[in-house]
Amino acid sequence: MEKNVLSPKMLIRKRLFRNKLAMTGMFLLTLIFLFTFLGSILTPYGETEVFRTTETKEQEVAKAECKYKVISVNSVYEPPSSKHLLGTDGNGMDILTRLIYGGRISLLLSISVVAMELLIGTVIGSIAGYLGKWVDALFMRFVDIINCIPSLPLYIILGSIMDYYKLDGGIRICMLCLILGLFRWSAVARIVRGQILSLREQEFIVAAKAAGIKTRHCIGRHLIPNVIPQLIIIATMDLGNVILSEATLSFLGLGVKYPYASWGNMLHTVNNIYVMTNYWFVWIPAGTLIFLTVLGFHFVGDGLREALDPKRKHT
Repeated sequence: MEKNVLSPKMLIRKRLFRNKLAMTGMFLLTLIFLFTFLGSILTPYGETEVFRTTETKEQEVAKAECKYKVISVNSVYEPPSSKHLLGTDGNGMDILTRLIYGGRISLLLSISVVAMELLIGTVIGSIAGYLGKWVDALFMRFVDIINCIPSLPLYIILGSIMDYYKLDGGIRICMLCLILGLFRWSAVARIVRGQILSLREQEFIVAAKAAGIKTRHCIGRHLIPNVIPQLIIIATMDLGNVILSEATLSFLGLGVKYPYASWGNMLHTVNNIYVMTNYWFVWIPAGTLIFLTVLGFHFVGDGLREALDPKRKHT
């Protein structure tokens, strides 16, 4: 009997679907994306809605009589209940609602940052690898300069500048996305450059040059498509890393600011040891979602790396 011949795409799909860790990662990410982007149907509250409760306090008056004054205070650190499934935070906001909206910010920010770093890194790496000579040397020295910049002190300085000018929360999120994207592309540029250096000597590239194809067409139509599998793996793995970076910066007070929510700034309450030990429901859900999201992206990334490995046996 003749064996069925699988195309490269079908072979990659077969390898990926056979990888149990990759399938586990896809399942986790599917649940998390559904929770963050469709989870608003689970809660009727708004992202910045503050809940208040009334208290009756005794107030003494001049005639030795007593009056009772009803005052309204924020419902802070309420434990999980039927009204608030995960309780409320230190500002009196529903934690479940902020997990949903915070997840949107964390995921969209990570996707935007990875798209930016892939774009910049691919352009610089492909030009440097294809043209070589002084262009390659110039671009790689620029990459070395970017790598020498201490990122955390730079983030702290830029965060202080944004605090000083009291930038709006939405503008601050855009600035955070831009800053992370501009300082994370160097690794992508080096990987793309290495791949282009090996591909530019292949026969199909030599034939394209002999046919008089322009440089930009040769890079865009013949070289970059052959680097896309590596870029997919880089993007998948780096999505989790960007979420961790955003969570770290927000935890330090340098990222997304109140009243906007992100999983990182929801962990900011752990700075208070009393809150950490007595109100577990404030920070454990956000930490769990960060852990599961990063784990899911890494599982999928490992699965894609194995599925796209050309040295792997055709099984």
